[in-house]
Amino acid sequence: MRKGQLTDIPEIASLAKQSIKMMNAQGNNQWDETYPTEESFREDIRSGTLYVQEEQGKIAGSATIDMVEGKPYKQIKWRSDEKALVLHRLLVNPEVRGKGVASTFMDFFEHLAREQGISYLKTDTSSLNKPAQKLFERKGFQKIGEMYFEGKEDEFYGYDKFLSH
Repeated sequence: MRKGQLTDIPEIASLAKQSIKMMNAQGNNQWDETYPTEESFREDIRSGTLYVQEEQGKIAGSATIDMVEGKPYKQIKWRSDEKALVLHRLLVNPEVRGKGVASTFMDFFEHLAREQGISYLKTDTSSLNKPAQKLFERKGFQKIGEMYFEGKEDEFYGYDKFLSH
């Protein structure tokens, strides 16, 4: 696992496009041509919050981990008001789906939180994204409530988890 670099943008953007096609084919419109954009990945890299996992010189996945809670997060009554580390834009290369890349990112998410002295984690996913929902629940996250993102008809689920010390 390493921090993303601006030179990773073309490969990450290509993987995002592949993932969007795959998600849309499964009836999940969580991502589309308007989100995520190359600019969102660029901003994440500039702020030092985008992480990349590589396998055999190729990007196997990426995710943004920061303390930014988007406006829709205010629609949910979270279990705590304490500061939280938040996982966004978890992306797995379709060629290596099902090989533990997303699970490794979730473990890294927890590791990073502990390293920063944070014991509360949050994330979200579309109500249509069953694989992400299963992953979060398998990793001990609880579905806390629903929220709506501008421009999206389907609800999103907010998940959180407390880390034990």
